[in-house]
Amino acid sequence: MRGTSVHKYSCTLLFILLMIFHMNTHKDDDFEEIADASKLDIPSLPVIAARVLDMLSEEMLNADDLAEVISFDPAFTSRVLKVANSPYFCRGDKVSSIDEAIMNMGFEAVSDIVVMSALKDLRRGSDAIDEGLWEHSTAVAVASRLIAVQLGAGRLGEHFIHGLLHDIGKMVMNINFKEKYAAVIDEVRSAAKPFEEVEFAAFGFSHCGIGDYVAKKWRMPVEIRSVISMHHLTASDIADNEHAFDVLLVKAANYVCSELKIGIGDNYGFIEKDLAFIGLTKSAQIERLMEKVEEEYPKYKSFMLKK
Repeated sequence: MRGTSVHKYSCTLLFILLMIFHMNTHKDDDFEEIADASKLDIPSLPVIAARVLDMLSEEMLNADDLAEVISFDPAFTSRVLKVANSPYFCRGDKVSSIDEAIMNMGFEAVSDIVVMSALKDLRRGSDAIDEGLWEHSTAVAVASRLIAVQLGAGRLGEHFIHGLLHDIGKMVMNINFKEKYAAVIDEVRSAAKPFEEVEFAAFGFSHCGIGDYVAKKWRMPVEIRSVISMHHLTASDIADNEHAFDVLLVKAANYVCSELKIGIGDNYGFIEKDLAFIGLTKSAQIERLMEKVEEEYPKYKSFMLKK
């Protein structure tokens, strides 16, 4: 009898270890094998957003190029000028052209608004989850730019876009699995669990995997795909990856905005090593970032959430 009990115990322990091994080695690279991706409702990436993203990734975008891209679409031009004349951005005289908007607001702010304006068209609803996800992503975009400025990292427009798109997988999951994803969010909030853990349990894949699939369908640059697919990994996981700095910068921004409880954020444990990897080693740096995010975020929130 004792031998039988030991045998059963050993088998149970082996099964548990195999399950843990499977969970730790499972990758969202298997997303297309796990999910029937052909049945997903995936929004199309607006042409203007795709063009600006391509130009930003190639470091070719300048004021003249940006104005030319916008001018191809009169309705889009009108939308950007409306933002340029809003109380948050207008500095006095009425802005009547894209060139004036760039002059008054700055090239970086206008390029941010161009992509944000285009991405607004991805929204399929205005329920509380949709708004909460966009609130968080908008704040992470703002925080990503602020971190890049603080660290002297350059490529401010790219970091902003990385932050804005990092959770695109959550938005697509919310579009396709409304009720089930609402239950995921409820569990994340009530049990203080990480999104990935709850998503894997419910779907067999996470927002990082489906987000990477969407980015691939949109033919996005590899650095954006890396941020989308790896922003929950640790510094030790990706230290040798050429995009590790960009990924962990967004993770830091994600952490800051989750701590500020902006929108539907995630739950984080120990991330000091991840912060240190990109050069955020002092609590005063994080506190300063939080203050700046709270100051800058409302400008973009008011625009991004208006239908």
